[in-house]
Amino acid sequence: MTIMRNHIITQPDLSFRDLGTGIEKTEIWDDLKAGLWKVFSHENWIYNDRLLPEDIMLQKPLFPNLQQVVPGMRWDDVAGKATCERYSPRLVEPGPDSFLALSEDYFRSLNASRIGVHLSGGLDSSLIIAVLRQLNIPFVPVGIKTDTYEFRTERKIQEILLGWGDDGELIELDDTPYYSALENLPPTQIPHGIFKSSAVGSRLADVFRAKGCDVVLGGQGGDSLFVDAVDSLAALSFNIGDEFEVSDERDLVYTPRGLRLYSFYAHKPVIDFISSARLGQKDDPLKWWARRYFKDWLPRELTEYAYFADFFGQTMWGLEHAKPIIAKLMSEAHQLTGNPAYSPGRISKFLSQDVFSFEYGDYINFCSNVAVAVWYKSLKNGGIIQ
Repeated sequence: MTIMRNHIITQPDLSFRDLGTGIEKTEIWDDLKAGLWKVFSHENWIYNDRLLPEDIMLQKPLFPNLQQVVPGMRWDDVAGKATCERYSPRLVEPGPDSFLALSEDYFRSLNASRIGVHLSGGLDSSLIIAVLRQLNIPFVPVGIKTDTYEFRTERKIQEILLGWGDDGELIELDDTPYYSALENLPPTQIPHGIFKSSAVGSRLADVFRAKGCDVVLGGQGGDSLFVDAVDSLAALSFNIGDEFEVSDERDLVYTPRGLRLYSFYAHKPVIDFISSARLGQKDDPLKWWARRYFKDWLPRELTEYAYFADFFGQTMWGLEHAKPIIAKLMSEAHQLTGNPAYSPGRISKFLSQDVFSFEYGDYINFCSNVAVAVWYKSLKNGGIIQ
């Protein structure tokens, strides 16, 4: 019962541990084809999705006697259980010249033909662009824009930074809103959290590829480095795989297109530098320290002003418009599994609900259920479920 491998996206950042034999399985595609999907634990998925990042090692198995090992986790053979991977930064000598030097070493080590950068308009990705500019390293900025009023500051910064790179482009979010193309996602071994942004992420990746980029850099992890207080390096640690890496997006969107996706802030010398430079700093939700420390490189719109771009309204708009498709996927999931989470009554309640009234916690719980329904559909798309 072997599956057709040319229809399957590999997921190198995901593995599984057989709890009976202790053997690591790098993939479970054949097991899924043989019917493993039928014993998927919906309850454990919901439980895992509610865990705080620091509790990632407490994930329950999604399949009987088979523990998924996701980025940020590792399997401890001696203890016979999953543990959390953490990195403790080293104390280094700070200074702008040192930061430029370590950044240049990092960029050169990528051996990129052409570097692309996610142009979000926020501080974290903007700093990457500013450093590349300081080093005179060519790059292609590509981002998503929206013309809604609450993103006016973000748009202004995007327009400024667009001119700092080569061949940059901003694509309209409204053309591929959140929750687009849920019926057409490729199969994955377990559900994932990027289903709601997969369409726009794929469009971004296609633009980068069309412009000849082979490496794309993003700002994931900047919040961890720039916001939290740094009282002591001895008490500070980060889960790079969970907090900084973008494994799902890398495995499912970028790698299949021949692109390498990295987070600049996942580079350990960058973590060392920023942690050392911020030693003694208190909580800084608006990242004023970073805005001032790097002010000579950044546009004044980022150094003299702070703002908070909230995509919650955008996701709600996409969810509202995707209601019919989500209801269809839930109905198909109910036919497959009989899961009461997808009963006709639950679907009817969802269709009649004002999604804009969702509290954030309720929205997260709802997304957890949608992710599983989308996953079943993706398995059917890949011929795993006949």
